[in-house]
Amino acid sequence: MQKEYYKILGLTTSASPEEIKRAYHRLAKLYHPDITGGNSGYAELFKEVNEAYQVLSDRDRKMRYDLGLNNFIIIPKVTFDPYLVAQIDNKEVQLNDEFEITFRYIGEGRVFRKPENRLLVYLSSPVVEHRMIPAGNGEVKETSLTYTVCALDTGRLDIPEATIYINNRQFASAAFTIDVKENACYFKSDQTASVKPYTIHLNKEQEVTTNFRRIFIYRQLVLIPRSAFAYYYHQIGASIKIIFTIVGFLLAVLYNFNWVAGIVIGSFAGGLILHSMYLLTGVKSKFYHALKYKTVVKYLDDNYRPGRDPSYGIFAEKAFYILMQMLR
Repeated sequence: MQKEYYKILGLTTSASPEEIKRAYHRLAKLYHPDITGGNSGYAELFKEVNEAYQVLSDRDRKMRYDLGLNNFIIIPKVTFDPYLVAQIDNKEVQLNDEFEITFRYIGEGRVFRKPENRLLVYLSSPVVEHRMIPAGNGEVKETSLTYTVCALDTGRLDIPEATIYINNRQFASAAFTIDVKENACYFKSDQTASVKPYTIHLNKEQEVTTNFRRIFIYRQLVLIPRSAFAYYYHQIGASIKIIFTIVGFLLAVLYNFNWVAGIVIGSFAGGLILHSMYLLTGVKSKFYHALKYKTVVKYLDDNYRPGRDPSYGIFAEKAFYILMQMLR
C-alpha cells in the first residue's frame, strides 16, 4: 500500500514546493535524533519525514506518486560530475581533406554550441551516439557528437572551445590547434591546391521502421582540392558553356528553328570547345571527374547520390526524359 507522504508532512495534495520544503524543515528539526536524544519512536518518524521529502521534493518522483503507482520505489539519485571533452582524430591534416572532431558529455545537455572558425567547414550533421557509463551509485548516459570537418587554408588552425549547459551550468571543452599541410590539386596533379576547392553536394535517403515509419535524409558536403590555375579554367569553361547555350537558343529563335534543339546544339558546341581547352591545359573536367574523387566514391559506395536533396536525381531524370520527347 502506498504511504501517505502528504499526511506525514501535514500537507494537502495541493501543497506547493515551498510549502513542502518548509514542512520538511520544521518536522526534521522536531524529530532530529540530536533533539530527541535518540528515542527510537522519534527516529522512525524522522526517517518517514525524510522519505516523504525525498519523494515530494523531486518532480519526477512526485509525479509518479501522485499518479498512484502502488509499486512506487524510491530510486536513489545518480550523482556525477558533468563534463564536456573534445577529441580530434588527427592533429596533422591536409588541406580540404576530411577529419573528425568528437565531443562527449554526460547527463542531459542543452544548447550545445560547436566551435566556429571561418577556416573550418562542417561537412555534415553530427553522428550522435549514446552509452551508459558507471557514475556514483548508478549509471548515467554519455552522449558523443562526431562532426566531419575540413580546413580551408594551410598553416595553423585554431579550433576554439565548444560549450553546453548541463544541470543549468555551462561547461566548455578545451580549445586545440591542428597543423594543416598542403595538398595536391585533384584536377591538375602537378600543382598545389589553393583556397578555391570544388564543392560537391551528396545526399542519402534512408528508411527506418520502428513504431513509426521514418525517412531520414543525410546530406554530405565534399570539398575537392583545386589549384588557382584549375579554378581559373573551370570558370572559363563554365562561361563558354553558358555563352554557347545562349547563342544556340538565340540563333534558333532568330531563324525560326526549334529552340530546344538550339540549346542542345549550342551546349554541345560549347562542350567541345571547353573539353578541347581542358585537353590542351591538362585540367580535368569538374563535372565528370569530380564523381571519381576518392572521397566522393566512398560516399557513392555508401548509397549517397549527387545533389542537395533526393528529389534532385528524380528531377534530373524527368527533365532528361521530357527533353528527349521534345527532340523526337
